[in-house]
Amino acid sequence: MSFVERIYALTAVFPKAEIYGLTSQMRRAAISIPSNIAEGAARGTTKELLHFLRIADGSLSELDTQIELAKRLGYVSNTDELNELMSQLARSLAALKSSLNRRASQAIE
Repeated sequence: MSFVERIYALTAVFPKAEIYGLTSQMRRAAISIPSNIAEGAARGTTKELLHFLRIADGSLSELDTQIELAKRLGYVSNTDELNELMSQLARSLAALKSSLNRRASQAIE
């Protein structure tokens, strides 16, 4: 959730012309990450959780692209910290998916 808060703070200073464009897109992608993790966990099955983790991964990739665009447009200058946070989040999602896939395959055997 703190990552989402960072994205909100970052986009708060974007030009007002971007409120319905890049600002909105970045905020929705950021919110989508924890929301999909929560929804997948609430579904109750490993298969559904994995599905929603893949969606969260996709939202993280979208946000990565949007942050790069914001940098190219000059809305943000240093993205090193955000890139590191996104890398950590991507690694955590990958580890969780790997663990769940192992558990699912062991249940089949």
